[in-house]
Amino acid sequence: MSPLLIGIVIVLIAGIIYLSGDMEKKDQRKKHLDSLVELLEAQIEEIPGRKNSYALRFDYKGLPFLYEDIEDNVFDKIMHRAFLRLQLSVHFNIVFTEESKTSFRSTPLGMSRAGASGETNQIEVPRFKEFKIFSNKPEVARELFADDAVLRIFFKYKNKDVRGKPEMALEIVDGVLTVKFFPLGQQLEPTVFDLRNNTSLIQNYLEDMVVVYQSVQNIVET
Repeated sequence: MSPLLIGIVIVLIAGIIYLSGDMEKKDQRKKHLDSLVELLEAQIEEIPGRKNSYALRFDYKGLPFLYEDIEDNVFDKIMHRAFLRLQLSVHFNIVFTEESKTSFRSTPLGMSRAGASGETNQIEVPRFKEFKIFSNKPEVARELFADDAVLRIFFKYKNKDVRGKPEMALEIVDGVLTVKFFPLGQQLEPTVFDLRNNTSLIQNYLEDMVVVYQSVQNIVET
């Protein structure tokens, strides 16, 4: 067999292996979404304007949740992330942004997000010294973090990325409580693949969110 023919065969084999791996990943994702639909008795739909991205709507303990599985194309590399969301009954924000380590201070992105529709105040939470925390309802936020169960839940979602930058996987923006599931390779947890490997894990995140939701409700109703 000539070297040219050998080269062609090698390229063909490599292409088949690549396509097989890509199909396997797509099949794994579809199985995961189908499993979530079955477990949560959810309704699934495509997200308008986003290719290969899906939204699951379902009720859990009487509360309406939204799970979004997003596909991004970053520098020709396919990446997946996800969000688990729950709408609160009050327009409320708790946004975490990195504590500045220099004397130069500009308005943090978190502050501008939290204050998009009202006055924003910084609050101090000793267990989150690496963050600046902003809220449009600081008294509600302080009372929320005074709940030990809620404080422990938020603390579980504290991260540092590959550069050592602090990042929170749990936040409240525009009255929506959200858990973020990160792509692989960022040293951030949870990842979207945690759920793919064990679909039932989503119930742990749902339980955390229900605790936070109920605490917020108790505060605003008193």
